[in-house]
Amino acid sequence: MEYTPAENIGLLFAKDLVRFQAEQSFKIKQDSFQYERVLFGIASKELEPSTIDKILSTINFPKEKEQEFFQLLPDANRIGIGFELNGEQCVHKLYLEFWGKIKANIWQHQDDPEKQHQPQKIHHGYKWEGINNQHIATASYQCHPLLSTSGIASRIDSIYQHDTVNSAHRVSRSILDYAAKKISADDSFIYLEASESNSPRRSFDINFYKAGIKMAQLHGLFETISDYYELNGETFLPYLDNIADKDFGHLSGGIDRQGKDFLTVYYAV
Repeated sequence: MEYTPAENIGLLFAKDLVRFQAEQSFKIKQDSFQYERVLFGIASKELEPSTIDKILSTINFPKEKEQEFFQLLPDANRIGIGFELNGEQCVHKLYLEFWGKIKANIWQHQDDPEKQHQPQKIHHGYKWEGINNQHIATASYQCHPLLSTSGIASRIDSIYQHDTVNSAHRVSRSILDYAAKKISADDSFIYLEASESNSPRRSFDINFYKAGIKMAQLHGLFETISDYYELNGETFLPYLDNIADKDFGHLSGGIDRQGKDFLTVYYAV
């Protein structure tokens, strides 16, 4: 029996007794709806060196990047492993997360708000085609610690170049405004931005878990964006119905590698 790459990782986790969290997501852009996407998150302290080696082998991680990965690993508190199936092609992803260092910086500089708010690297990411891993893209994700919801709104506006006609921009702002009403006025969300070398990509990601929103509560906004991207309603809308009871997690958006706007929605499974 042949397993998918995600299933192979799941079997590895089961065999090595690795505890993990999982998210699924869908990515939408013009005439494109990708939904066979999964992301596993694991605390790095949960992983034995032998398990890490097996993970890299299982996901066909490019050998040329292993030295860099192991140099960064000691500072990472979490590892993310993702798969994105698009037709016959499966894209593999590997992330290192440095949230622990960011929290330490916030506590260390409680008397210096400027240093607390200084952007810091939160993720280092790799992406490659699973079978042919000769071409790998790397991305750097910068967290903007303690950024207010109004500050987040301003940065989203900047990424979309203040294009208020753009529905992806308007839906992103609407979701932020809706989620902000679910938390206290002096609270906010974890916000980060991604960029890639030699690429026009400029995108954002907002962690909305603390708002306690169900996917069903955003159904109307997702229908709006469906029309904007000219998606097949017979496929997209039933998909939304099937995940209505899931916890809304992250929203990513902005400009992709081809210079086109997109939105990606993550939810807990």
